[in-house]
Amino acid sequence: MSQSYEERTNMVRSSLCVFLAVVLTMVIFAPPASATVAPILTSTNPTSPGTSLEPRIVGNADGVITTVVKTRAILPRATEPGNTITIYTDPSCTGPSAATGTAAELESPGITVTVAPDSETTFYANETGLGGASTCSNGITYKQVTTAPAPPTFTGVTPASPANDNSPHLQGSAAASSIVYLYTNALCSGEPVALGTATQFGGSGIGASVADNSTTTFYAVASLAGLRSTCSSSSVTYQEVTPPEEQGGGGGSNGSAKPPAPHLRVAPGAYGNTMKPIVSGSAQEAASVKVFAAPGCAGGVVAKGSPTQLSAGFSVSVGPNTVTDFSARSVDSDGDPSACSDTVEYTEDSIAPKTRFTAGPGATTKKKTVVFRFADITKGPATSFLCKLDKKPWKACQAPLKLKGLGHKRHTLQVKAYDAAGNREKHPVKRSFQVVAGR
Repeated sequence: MSQSYEERTNMVRSSLCVFLAVVLTMVIFAPPASATVAPILTSTNPTSPGTSLEPRIVGNADGVITTVVKTRAILPRATEPGNTITIYTDPSCTGPSAATGTAAELESPGITVTVAPDSETTFYANETGLGGASTCSNGITYKQVTTAPAPPTFTGVTPASPANDNSPHLQGSAAASSIVYLYTNALCSGEPVALGTATQFGGSGIGASVADNSTTTFYAVASLAGLRSTCSSSSVTYQEVTPPEEQGGGGGSNGSAKPPAPHLRVAPGAYGNTMKPIVSGSAQEAASVKVFAAPGCAGGVVAKGSPTQLSAGFSVSVGPNTVTDFSARSVDSDGDPSACSDTVEYTEDSIAPKTRFTAGPGATTKKKTVVFRFADITKGPATSFLCKLDKKPWKACQAPLKLKGLGHKRHTLQVKAYDAAGNREKHPVKRSFQVVAGR
């Protein structure tokens, strides 16, 4: 059936309305053709807290701009290294600036700012290019430390003393962001017996090892940005009480042979980012097992129980970013102790790796083959790297990295790291460079 004139007219009007709606949507929601992308602030140098009064603000100035053209294509463009980065101390990036620099300087070595002694400042930034000023970036905080922290104050111990527990947790208060070191002498001299963060100290406590049937008085020092407090005038005393039936004998009380030494393992493995690793294993012919946080079954007991409990695993406490050697001894029903087990080592690593470029081409180069060098500045255990060139997929890489057959255009290399403890770098580092034709 043929359409009437009125029906054809309505169809044309409907098509025209749809077309106009699409055009208006593109006009209203299309981003500016030359919009400047906000930088991302990633760290301070030195890291916070630090003693420097002139830290550097480090970030990523490489952005992606989308432009709507007639073909509806989306064209990426990276930030120019000469764009101006302005640092502010307010989240709206208004008012007086704290410092200025270029996009290239922001990425390496960072833009220097000035802070007051014993202050805590959050910095923000925007970027100004051909498209004008960008929006304000995320904030990054730097805590400056000129004055050593006050000594910690003890508030208690868990479990309450006296108790049959070789791993008491000491609790108290200490300066925010500080590391608390525990000692067993009033001068806080020698090696600490345990350490942990101020947050741990103020919460569940910092675990320490004590011997069976011992009385120990603990003191503490707080350290912030490498500046140490005096030894605490506050202290706490803990008495460990082990019943006779749990104590190891001198061996062969009834002429029987000693039980075999237990076998140990540690989870999550030789490296981990948890301060509560699980020590497990097997102990044949044992009535009980004692676990020590030192080779040769030296020092205090950090866990004890039955062979069944050892098989299931003991949760033990270690300090942040420390290496601990665990060993164990079996005790049979006659009280005869075994020889000490072999040692299993556990490295607690809670610091995420941080990649830094140490060598590479300049902003422009005539070479189609370039070499980049980079490293994990935290020097964590067994760091590995992933690299991504332009839009290619991420793949395993290592330094020195040679890139061959590069085209005459702008390229961006991204690198991120991960370590054996399971820590991963949150934001990759980037370097952009232009390969130009030679004369």
